Amino acid sequence: MDGQLNSIKKPAVVGEKENNMKTKNNIKLTSLLPKVNEGHAETENYMFFSNMEQMRRQIDILLQIDPQVIEMVLQNGHSWAEDHITVAKENMDQVFDFLMNELNKGK
Repeated sequence: MDGQLNSIKKPAVVGEKENNMKTKNNIKLTSLLPKVNEGHAETENYMFFSNMEQMRRQIDILLQIDPQVIEMVLQNGHSWAEDHITVAKENMDQVFDFLMNELNKGK
């Protein structure tokens, strides 16, 4: 078991530089991050959109990491992270359902 864990390449720490770009797991982070739509800054609920865009960027980055590496981290005493993802998904489900119901009223 220890040999298997040692054979899994651990991701690079965010902040390590490769050609002046942040990298994680040999992925250039700047290539994963979509451009932020600055048009939301003019709306009353700009933070709603900003928070969703930040969540999308973070999820996109995490999904690029080898699942075995994340599994290893979670099994190393960090199962609390799975609980937080579950709660976040439940919250997102509620917001999504509410907005979709509102947008589909009268259709």
